[in-house]
Amino acid sequence: MDNCLGVKKLECIICGENTFPGLVILGEAICYSCEKKVAITGVEEDSYPFYLERIKRIWEAPLEF
Repeated sequence: MDNCLGVKKLECIICGENTFPGLVILGEAICYSCEKKVAITGVEEDSYPFYLERIKRIWEAPLEF
C-alpha cells in the first residue's frame, strides 16, 4: 500500500514490520521507530549487538535494480 506521497510500505530489516520506511539503504528499509532506536543505542548497551547484526544484513542482501 502507498501513502499519499506514493511511498510504499516495506519490510524493516530490523523489526520485520511492514511499514513506511524512515531510511532505505541499498534497497533495504529501516522503519522510523528502529531508526530512532539505533541512533540512541550506545555500544555498551545489551541491544547493540542485535542492531549491529541486523544492519549487517543490508550489505549481505543481494542488490536488485
